[in-house]
Amino acid sequence: MVNVLAVLKGIGLGVVAIGLVPFMAIKALSEAAERMTPML
Repeated sequence: MVNVLAVLKGIGLGVVAIGLVPFMAIKALSEAAERMTPML
């Protein structure tokens, strides 16, 4: 059971990481776009 829980925990962390990476990238791009807009 411990091995199964460890695998599920690893998969869960992987899913969270895969979900957060694009979210952080989009957030960073939107913030950069907001900073660039007044210059244009």
